[in-house]
Amino acid sequence: MSGPGEPRRHFGKVSNCMRRTIILLSILLLQTAIASAQDKRWMLHVGPVFGQSWLGSEDKRRGAYYGLQYAKIDPRLFAMGHEGELVIEAYYMYTIGGGFRSGRFPKNNSHHYGVSGFARYWNRAPTQFKTFFEIGWGLQYVNTRTHDLGGLFNTTPTLGVGMKGPFEGYELILGIRYIHVSNGGAVGNNEGHNFFHFYVGVQF
Repeated sequence: MSGPGEPRRHFGKVSNCMRRTIILLSILLLQTAIASAQDKRWMLHVGPVFGQSWLGSEDKRRGAYYGLQYAKIDPRLFAMGHEGELVIEAYYMYTIGGGFRSGRFPKNNSHHYGVSGFARYWNRAPTQFKTFFEIGWGLQYVNTRTHDLGGLFNTTPTLGVGMKGPFEGYELILGIRYIHVSNGGAVGNNEGHNFFHFYVGVQF
C-alpha cells in the first residue's frame, strides 16, 4: 500500500522532469545563439513585471524578467499581407508576492523558468522607428505554489506590442507584454497569475 506521501513524491518527480526539460531547451537556445550570432537576430532584454488584482490575480506580485530570444522570418506565418517572424525565447523571471494587501496572503518569492514561441508582425511604414505586434504561447516552471496558482508547471499565453529604433549604433527594442500564467485547472487552485511586462532589449 502506498503511504500518504507517495502522490506528493510522484508529483515532485514530474515537476523535476519538467524543470530539467525547460533548462535543457534554454541551454540549446543559448548554444544556437553562440553558433550563429552573426545573424544579428538575437536580442537580450530585461524589465519589470507587475501582477495586479484588476487583471484577475488576487495575489499582487512584483518582479523582474530576463530574456534571450532569436527571431527569423518564417513564410508559414505570413498573414494579411505581412511577413511574420518566428521568435523563440528562453527566460528567467523572479517575483515577490503576498504582503501587498495587509498580509492577506503570506509573503513568498518565486523563481520562474520558461521557454516561449511568438509570431511577430512589423508595420510596413518606411520610418526610422518601426512598431510590431506579437502573440505567443509557452511553458513555464515555477518553484513555489501560490494562492492563485496551485501547480508548478504551467502554460503562458502572451500578447505584446513594441517598437524598434537605432541608438548609439545598436538596435533597441521597447515593448510591453501581457502574460497569463495558468495550468488550465489541472492542479489545485488556478486563478492564474496575470502580468504586465515592460522591457528594453538590444539586438546583436
